[in-house]
Amino acid sequence: MNYVKLIGGLGNQLFQYAYALNLFKKGKRVKLEVSEFNHYKLHKLSIQNYKITLKFSGWNEVSKFYIFKNSFFSHLIKTFSKKIYILSNTIFNTCSIKYEFSKKLNINDADLLHDGYWQNLKFVEPNRNELIKQFTVKKQSKAHKKILDIISKKKNSVAIHIRMYSKIRGEDRFHGNITSNYVKKATDKIETKIKDPFYFIFTNSNEWVSNNLKIKGSSYKIIKGFKDYEDLLSISKCKHQIISNSTFGWWGAWLNENKKKLVIVPNKWFLKKNNPINLIPKKWIKI
Repeated sequence: MNYVKLIGGLGNQLFQYAYALNLFKKGKRVKLEVSEFNHYKLHKLSIQNYKITLKFSGWNEVSKFYIFKNSFFSHLIKTFSKKIYILSNTIFNTCSIKYEFSKKLNINDADLLHDGYWQNLKFVEPNRNELIKQFTVKKQSKAHKKILDIISKKKNSVAIHIRMYSKIRGEDRFHGNITSNYVKKATDKIETKIKDPFYFIFTNSNEWVSNNLKIKGSSYKIIKGFKDYEDLLSISKCKHQIISNSTFGWWGAWLNENKKKLVIVPNKWFLKKNNPINLIPKKWIKI
């Protein structure tokens, strides 16, 4: 059995699921491993709110992949240092774990844990239609139906996704935050190509939007009060997208089925790291 670990925010969970589905489509037996969410405090497991078909594993199936069969201890080491975590597993763990950048490993082992983020179009594009079908909400609320109806009635709807990374947790030093200048350049670009766009703004920082976002007139609406899995799909239902350097916004844009969509992304995805390889579709516009 191949167990694919899910961890991180919803955007990361979707990439990990896409990787798992890709394995399944290649004839592998696959389950989703979510034990680390028992100790992970930054985000909650959200993907189960979509119509996914792959099943979740039980602790009795995957405990052998954790150091001393203790998920908390493993998570603690991983939080402190991923290098030490991998080294500890190499020394103390006899079970096979495929890390994202592993070079030598027999993927035909009877049981294998896949541990990584797998943010690569090669795992996503082959199953696009299936992923679009599965990444729909199981139980849609009346409020979500209403906002989707509002979005559908706007001829030139544009989603602006603003993800501000936390200074407290040090995320901003790794990812880097977009600037108001980036959003201004992106909206200017949109307005050279689209007549009378209407902007739907999705953000985790209403304060930043209030202090920094300048959009002329009343051609925008700030979306508040929805679950993450609802917001992501709302973004995808807009005709076009301006996104932050975020996997959440990435999925909102990628799931958009408008064949003439414009998607604008930051030219620099990470602050202190090279851009990901094979993540940004060629037709997306970098600014």
